Amino acid sequence: MKRNISFLMGMFIPALFMALIAIPNLIIFYQGHEFLSPQEIAKKMHDSEECLVGLASPRYKSFDYKKILYDIEAPDVISLGSSRAMQFRTTYFNENFLNMGGIVNNIKKFEEVSNEMLSRHIPKTIFLTLDFWWFHEDARIKVYEKNVGIQQRWTGTLQSIFLPLMWFFEGKINITQYYKLLNLKDNCHIGLTAI
Repeated sequence: MKRNISFLMGMFIPALFMALIAIPNLIIFYQGHEFLSPQEIAKKMHDSEECLVGLASPRYKSFDYKKILYDIEAPDVISLGSSRAMQFRTTYFNENFLNMGGIVNNIKKFEEVSNEMLSRHIPKTIFLTLDFWWFHEDARIKVYEKNVGIQQRWTGTLQSIFLPLMWFFEGKINITQYYKLLNLKDNCHIGLTAI
């Protein structure tokens, strides 16, 4: 009987310790809107031009919510391409603009995404940002596409739950900032890296 109690205590104490560490971080993730679905992210983005997205967890790719937002907004002007396209802003245009930057990382992906998007809606103007190395012979032979399966996405999410605590220990945030993250009431920033 005593061995059973020792065994249970050996399991309970580490589990309790992990829960005490994980629960504040889960609250931070919840407050930072890290657990929103792509549909919810697209809706928030559509409802406010001021919202920023910067997910710390790898659960979704940016194309997941940008594709939905593209269908909702049917924009007149888009910027499409690598992260360089993210430099375009809504304030630069008089017409309905949507930034589709950062969703492609090679020519093959660019062709797939543009064909899919243009089959649903054709904007009046498209600003393309293509990185020069996409046209290099090696880039055409090797497609650098990282396919992240559902198991890897959730494993990455479980690992990223401890990110706020890791940021604290790495000196990226201090105890006051950590506490502010726990009490965050910002509805427009989606994801911890957008705060």
